Amino acid sequence: MEIRIDPNKAAGLYEAVCKDMNKKNGVRAAGESFDKISISPEAQKYARAAEFSGAVKAALGKDTDAGRIADIKRRIALGAYEVSVADIADAILKGAGAAEA
Repeated sequence: MEIRIDPNKAAGLYEAVCKDMNKKNGVRAAGESFDKISISPEAQKYARAAEFSGAVKAALGKDTDAGRIADIKRRIALGAYEVSVADIADAILKGAGAAEA
């Protein structure tokens, strides 16, 4: 027994089946508008934290002394870590300058 398949008819059938399945599953055809996707506030916070963490790692670089970092962590935990307002302002201004470049 020999079965012959017309490629044109097979392609048309495939497209019709896919179109029907897409309608049932809520998938839109080309040119149709898509549904809105939203990211939860929790995920947005996580993304900002990850971005901040990456920026801190990049700012510290590879030359950062592990002992210095441990000391800063210890002082933060004890509530004894202080940063001057001038240092904070300088860091903000440096960051703003880098963002504009």
